[in-house]
Amino acid sequence: MAEVTRESSRLGAKVRALRRREQLTQVQLAERIGISPSYLNLIESNRRPLPATLLIKLAQVFDVDVHAFATDEDAHVVSDLLEAFSDPLFEAYGLTAVEMRELVTTNPALARAVLALYRAYQSQRESTESLASRIIEGQEGVIGVDRAQLPSEEVNDLIQKHNNHFPDLEEGAEELWTRGAARSRSRTRSRCSPSRPAWSAPRPTPSSPRTSRARSRA
Repeated sequence: MAEVTRESSRLGAKVRALRRREQLTQVQLAERIGISPSYLNLIESNRRPLPATLLIKLAQVFDVDVHAFATDEDAHVVSDLLEAFSDPLFEAYGLTAVEMRELVTTNPALARAVLALYRAYQSQRESTESLASRIIEGQEGVIGVDRAQLPSEEVNDLIQKHNNHFPDLEEGAEELWTRGAARSRSRTRSRCSPSRPAWSAPRPTPSSPRTSRARSRA
């Protein structure tokens, strides 16, 4: 709640100053933006936050840009956001400077949280790149890293420990190779074995005695 009060305090004073500049009472302004005078009083007294929807309505009533509600501190946050979002990481999102300014104006706490998150990511990325560079160059004095715990070192240690001899693995590989060779020979025999012809001429049937005598008479 303290954070909300701190953020709204900067906007409450601006709302009051703009209202007085336009010579409007709290009742008149509240009626124009669709809220109760008591709620407007709480906003101007820094006891309620100023939602983005009301901020836009106030900007329309006072005929000002929403950025008019921003402070010098907000300007620094906007500058930092512009620098952060210039990272190629965000190129695909098409973010604009106007959107960043609106974020800072309507929700400065969220804008600062985004900056904190990006800075943490940037710091971690730089540390990772530096570590990777040192490992690739083979530097022994890599701070905070035990080279014996690197994956490549663990694999080398395992191979040397067993003298590059793993009986179970070799037996399994040999058995697998034997099965594959047997299947290959089986397929070869099935392809080379002769097959029965699909059609054969019918065998002649023996002639009956009557048919033979009839042929001899003729």
